[in-house]
Amino acid sequence: SKPRNPAAFGRELLAGFGAGKAAWGEASESEDSDEAGHEPGVSAGQKRAPSEEDTDDIWKIDSSRSKKARTLPAQAKGREFLGVTVCLHGLVKAPALNGRTGVAWHKDDATSRYFVTLDGETTVKQVKAENMKEVYTGSVVRLSGLVGQASLNGLIGECGKLSLDDDRYDVILLDGRKVRPRQENVVLVSKYAKPGRPSLMGKQLQTLVERVRWLTYTEKLKELDAQLLPVPQLLASERLVELHNGASTDDGLAEVMVSGRTAPTQEDGRLDARIFLVSMCRDWVVDRGSATSVAVTSLAPFAKWVSKAFAPKPVYFLIPGLCVKDMNCLRSAAEAGWPLMVTLCTEMLVLNWDGGDVKSWCRLERHLAATFAIPIYRLPRAFSENAPAPQGWTLSDSSEQLAVAEPLDGQGQPRWVVAELRKSLLPDPLAAQIHSFIL
Repeated sequence: SKPRNPAAFGRELLAGFGAGKAAWGEASESEDSDEAGHEPGVSAGQKRAPSEEDTDDIWKIDSSRSKKARTLPAQAKGREFLGVTVCLHGLVKAPALNGRTGVAWHKDDATSRYFVTLDGETTVKQVKAENMKEVYTGSVVRLSGLVGQASLNGLIGECGKLSLDDDRYDVILLDGRKVRPRQENVVLVSKYAKPGRPSLMGKQLQTLVERVRWLTYTEKLKELDAQLLPVPQLLASERLVELHNGASTDDGLAEVMVSGRTAPTQEDGRLDARIFLVSMCRDWVVDRGSATSVAVTSLAPFAKWVSKAFAPKPVYFLIPGLCVKDMNCLRSAAEAGWPLMVTLCTEMLVLNWDGGDVKSWCRLERHLAATFAIPIYRLPRAFSENAPAPQGWTLSDSSEQLAVAEPLDGQGQPRWVVAELRKSLLPDPLAAQIHSFIL
């Protein structure tokens, strides 16, 4: 076949074309064990970070996608790199690219070169297999086989870049410590999608979302796994109320979040609970700054009211700033798959007073809710837990048109992801107003 123009292929990727299936490397034996290198001020005597056994089932279940534990990724001989995160090395004519990471989405059989989209760029490079090495950069990993720092074995962290000088990864543990283990001391736990994944863009995303929105809750969770997306964490209404009555701190919120896998379902896989997506003012889809004690205070009266109204059916909140663990790879995956996470929710809660109407992600998810026929409720600041109980499935009989402007005219990052999701899933032109209920 005729070689393809890299720039043209890059445009195809951004338009949602192309196919890339994750190709996992075979496990190889460790040549030797070495202790992890540490930044100054970090010692083995510090507080132990959460390990795989210490954390909730997100790691244990997601790691089943990898089929078996792996240490060193397979290298170039006799293998494919499609859908794999790679590190470029040994480039002579373009030495500045050595050490850069990206994803190989396509192979041109005529030239035996892979088309690689580099991290942080939309340009495409053509690279030979011998100049690529599969890496775990941007994945969740577990430390293993350390001798000098054996106390770190089993700890979970996010894998950063691989240094070609000493074959060590930069790894950030869940407690924030930074370590530099060798390749052979890093075991892959779970990979996650990044914005730009072909199946999460363009027509492929449109087809995927249209199919997923009609699936049962259990089937939707399986689809998140298939797309290498994290299952969101949820906040149970009773736990929110407990925090409000006691210590309503950000740390307290993070500690009581539960995996969306724990939400009860019926025998046929349908959700047997209510999940409210809280459309909060924020600049990023997962903005830790938006998950504050102020949110707990404002939601607590509603949480008390709605829990009483629908008891014994449990009620959960999907709070964007807390929907995934505090890792860059998980936040990035949430951006890529946010529309699929929206489909998990039974209702949307709009905070009337927080200024979210000027934010791109708030506008986008509100238009998505209207498109997916998800009821939208507007919560006033002065909501009373003693309000009359709802008489039916909906929480209110009082409706009003909600003005929602164009997402691309709002404030938010990254702009290109907002633009891609808006183009792929929303009609053009957008309705200036959408139906909502007043609480």
